[in-house]
Amino acid sequence: RLYGNSALRGAIVQALDWMYERRYNESSVRYDNWWDWDIGVPLQLNDIMALLYDGLGPARIERYAGAIERFMPEVAMTGANRVWSAIIVGVRGAIVKDGGRIGEARDGLDEVFRYVTQGDGFYTDGSFVQHRHYAYTGGYGISLLGRVADLMDWLHESGWAVTDAGRERVAEWVYEAFRPLLYKGAMMDMSRGREIARPFMQDHDAGHAAIQAILRIARFAPAAAAADLRSMVKAWISEDT
Repeated sequence: RLYGNSALRGAIVQALDWMYERRYNESSVRYDNWWDWDIGVPLQLNDIMALLYDGLGPARIERYAGAIERFMPEVAMTGANRVWSAIIVGVRGAIVKDGGRIGEARDGLDEVFRYVTQGDGFYTDGSFVQHRHYAYTGGYGISLLGRVADLMDWLHESGWAVTDAGRERVAEWVYEAFRPLLYKGAMMDMSRGREIARPFMQDHDAGHAAIQAILRIARFAPAAAAADLRSMVKAWISEDT
C-alpha cells in the first residue's frame, strides 16, 4: 500500500540528506566498527540509490556516491570482505555510469576463486576460513557465496561477464563446502562461528541463505550442474522442518 507513496519517498530522502550532512560524507572520520563505514553502509546506500535513482537526482547521487568512494574506493581485503567490497565498487560504478569500476569489481573476484593454503578463503579439502583461522563456512562463507552469486548473475551475459577460469569453482564450492554441512535446510552450527549467538541468524536462517545463493548460481551454471543444484535445493526444501 506504500508503493509509490511520495510522503514515504520524501522521508527517506530527508533521512539520507541528514545522514550525509551529519554522519557519512567525504570528510567523515571512522569511529567504532570499521565494517559499518567501509561495507555495511555502502551496501545499503548503493541499494537505496538504485531503488530510488529517478527520485534522487544527479546532485544527491553524486554526494552519496562520493561518500562511498571515500570509504570503499577499490576492491580490497580477503574472503567475504573482498566480495562485499567488489559488490560495492561494481554497483556504485553502475549508478555513476562508470564501466571501468564495474570491470574492477568483476576482476576483483579472480583472487577469491583461487584455493588458498593459509588464511582466508576456500581450501581444496572443502574448508572455508575467515579471520585467518576460524572455520566459517556457515557464516562468512555463506556471505561470500551469496555475494559472488549476486555479482556473477548480475554481470552474466553483459559486457562485464565473469570470464576468469576460476568461475567454475563456484559450483565446486557448493559440492565440497556447503552440501556436507546442510541438513534438512539447516546449516550445521560447528561451521557458523559467532553467528550461533545471533537470534536472527539461527541454523535454518543460515541454511536458507545458502540455498538462496545456490539457486542464484543455478541461473548461470552450465546446464547439467544447474539441474543438479536445483535438485539439491528441492531436497533441502522438501525435508526442511
